[in-house]
Amino acid sequence: MIDDLLDFSKIEAGMLELDISSFGLRDVLDELIRALAVRAVRKGLRLTWSVANDVPEQLVGDVGRLRQVLLNLIGNAIKFTSVGLVDVDVRCQSEPEDKLTLTFLIRDTGIGIPVDKQAMIFQAFTQQDTSTTRIYGGTGLGLTIAARLAGLMGGQITVDSQPARGSAFTFTARFGIQRDQPSPAVAPTVFRPAPTRPLRVLIAEDQELNSQLTCDLLARRGHHTGVATTGQEALRMLALQTFDLLLLDLHMPALDGFGVIQQIRESERLTGAHLPVIALTARSRPEDRERCLAAGMDDFVTKPIRGAALIAAIERVAQRATLLDPQALLAACDEDPFIFTRVRDALQRSIPNELSAIERALCARDLHAVREAAHRLSSIIGTASTSVGEFASKLEDEAAGGNFDAIRPRVAKLPILAERVLSELARTSLDELLKGTPKGNLR
Repeated sequence: MIDDLLDFSKIEAGMLELDISSFGLRDVLDELIRALAVRAVRKGLRLTWSVANDVPEQLVGDVGRLRQVLLNLIGNAIKFTSVGLVDVDVRCQSEPEDKLTLTFLIRDTGIGIPVDKQAMIFQAFTQQDTSTTRIYGGTGLGLTIAARLAGLMGGQITVDSQPARGSAFTFTARFGIQRDQPSPAVAPTVFRPAPTRPLRVLIAEDQELNSQLTCDLLARRGHHTGVATTGQEALRMLALQTFDLLLLDLHMPALDGFGVIQQIRESERLTGAHLPVIALTARSRPEDRERCLAAGMDDFVTKPIRGAALIAAIERVAQRATLLDPQALLAACDEDPFIFTRVRDALQRSIPNELSAIERALCARDLHAVREAAHRLSSIIGTASTSVGEFASKLEDEAAGGNFDAIRPRVAKLPILAERVLSELARTSLDELLKGTPKGNLR
């Protein structure tokens, strides 16, 4: 804290100067990530980093201040993420006169930041709210200093975030390029607690080479894939088969990716389902990403596809997509394999019974019976999914209000959510829970 105050005072007084020297970027990142990996793995997080091939090995700049900014941004990502991953991606933009601008993108699957609080977090002694300080600690100076240091290095820090969907901090800075570049000696390392469970992935891609490479990449990680070469074929396959994830090329002929996502999301308004979709495109501008997210995509990966970037995106989406709550399940079975099997069997019997009870009560216009059945369902399904248990609990509250029309949408959506919970539960083993399969949030 004293160091933060001293740095802040120097910056405010205009007395802080950069200490310029030559350094190896990949060596710096490798050392920094390894130091932070202990905290990440202890929390069950996956920590990854990658540097684009066109980023020079030796740069000229203030390595100490670069390390300070990255330590703050990556450290915050780990601090505010309970499940999932933290990913660091480095790219460059060449400039004249032996200069370049590096872009560091630090993404996480943490608590996220409301839009109206995002400017506030860069103000001195400020966090997004008092509960954040109480739970996570901190002085509220770290991001302020990091943003000022980025400015001194000719760049800036921006944030793109939504509550419960994680954050993406972009840090840019200018550096000189040392002549006589050596070959990179350090390969990026992935620190992970456990892999994502096997997923059923549909790849909608009209280029055979791209789809084959993606299939091979996913197969090596235990995922199962299907391929559609047109938007219409992708929609037909989704109607006939069940997939956990769609990788969607935006520029297919006839019906492009935006047309496909529009039809998917429109049909989901009727069913209450949500298929995670990752956009694949050669365009990497911020406005392209924003357009994809606004259209209903869950994430965005640029072509040519790099394995680390795709797997990181899948990890992010998978964390948000699952409804199971490992902590609740482990508490219910006391981490005992026999009890886990008994609990799973009991849920598979009891949940459909309570759903039928709710339907019968609704047909009989018996709000008291709806309320009682919703109460039982909330208690039962909450054993496996806290979010769906809370959803059922809200039905109980709404039934107490006495309005049949108000409860019908929630009654219609409950069987879809329950089916997802039971499907995920059937594919999940106790070993996967013990390895830290992440808890999901109900959208």
